[in-house]
Order: sequence, then structure tokens, then C-alpha cells
Amino acid sequence: MKAGSGFISVITILILFLSLNSQAQEAVIKINNNLSGNYLETKVCFTNNTEAVAAQFDIVYDSDGLTPLGEIVGETVLSERGFSINTKEISPGRMRVIISPPIKIPLPLLPDGCLIHLNFSVKVETVNLPSFSNVILSNDRAERVGARIR
Repeated sequence: MKAGSGFISVITILILFLSLNSQAQEAVIKINNNLSGNYLETKVCFTNNTEAVAAQFDIVYDSDGLTPLGEIVGETVLSERGFSINTKEISPGRMRVIISPPIKIPLPLLPDGCLIHLNFSVKVETVNLPSFSNVILSNDRAERVGARIR
């Protein structure tokens, strides 16, 4: 064994550990779309592998092919924990969603599971399904938290 090769092995193991650890520190946010005839149900689901307490994102959809049916609805997993949801259509085909924690100390983490859902009527045969844009997650210190979008 060459002198210093043990040191290099330890450094390699540390780099591998840190890279694996940093990957585990991302939240996963995804859209589940269920198309049935002229009806599309869209759910936003979340896995919180971080300290995320709040979220903001845009849901982008094909406004020529989809018409929202009603408001974006929060799932009970949020309301049971006191989270609030604010939404606004900021332009045709783009809805902004802000999920805020209740004001208490300590701030609760965003829960795992499906957080919101919205429904669309489908106006055309071929339509682009809704997707995310501008995803921002933050912790209780207002620092940005990593997110993997699926």
C-alpha cells in the first residue's frame, strides 16, 4: 500500500457520503394527473426529506385545452395541521399556489402526501398535462430548501 492511499480512501468515502447525504436533503414534489374522458384530476404530492415549512409554485396548464373547474382545494393533511393555501390565476394557463404554515412555534413541517388537488374539463382531444414552474420551498429560517420535481 502506498503512503497516503489510506488518506485518499477516507477522502473518497467522505465525498461519497456527503454527496449521498445532500441528495437525501431534497424534497420531492410531483403532479399526479388522472385523465378520464373529458375530465382531468390533478393532485400535487409531496415528500418532505427536508425542513420545508412553506411552498410556492405555479401550476402551468394548456388554457386552450383545459378549463379549471372550481378552485384549488387543499387536502385534509394540510388543514388538519393548520396550513393555509392561497391561489391566484396570474395569467391564462398559470396558477400560483402558496402554502403557508400556521403561526406557531415551532413551525410545523410540510407533511408528506398529496397536498392539493384541482380539476379540469378537457376541451380538445390532445392536451398537454399540467406541470410545475417556479417551485420554491423554504424552511423556518426563510432559507430556500432543495426540491426535486417529478
